[in-house]
Amino acid sequence: MGFHEEVCEGKMKKEIFILFVVFMLPSGIVAEDSPTASLSVSISGLRSSRGQVCVALFNSDRGFPAERKNAYRESCGRVENKKSFVKFQNIPQGEYAAFAFHDEDSDRKLKSNWIGMPKEGVGASRNAKGVMGPPSWDDAKFAISGPEHRIAIKLTYL
Repeated sequence: MGFHEEVCEGKMKKEIFILFVVFMLPSGIVAEDSPTASLSVSISGLRSSRGQVCVALFNSDRGFPAERKNAYRESCGRVENKKSFVKFQNIPQGEYAAFAFHDEDSDRKLKSNWIGMPKEGVGASRNAKGVMGPPSWDDAKFAISGPEHRIAIKLTYL
């Protein structure tokens, strides 16, 4: 092998190593540099024990609370004795707001009447209420800063 081939082979090994560092190491670095937490959500105020309760967790005001497709995560929990509980794991620390609804028919859709008022129970973190509409992000947001965080949401029926 000539000098030129050795230099090219050395460059190729170096490029492969750099690609490995760029694509593989960040996943480990992010886990160490960004502490995560668990979030426990207890939901009360349900009018029945039918169905399930779904909680959408938002990490920004984008779409909160109506556009659940913009939620950071969503999870549903079963209802027992007119209460429910949902737990989220591995949540990066930061600001969040949660929106919950009583999905009485377990279809993962919030039912509303012809003018858009919810037919099923709804609630938000910090029990934020809206005036002539849904609550605002600013009224519902909370900070997760430790390894475990708990919030309670009381549903209301309109």
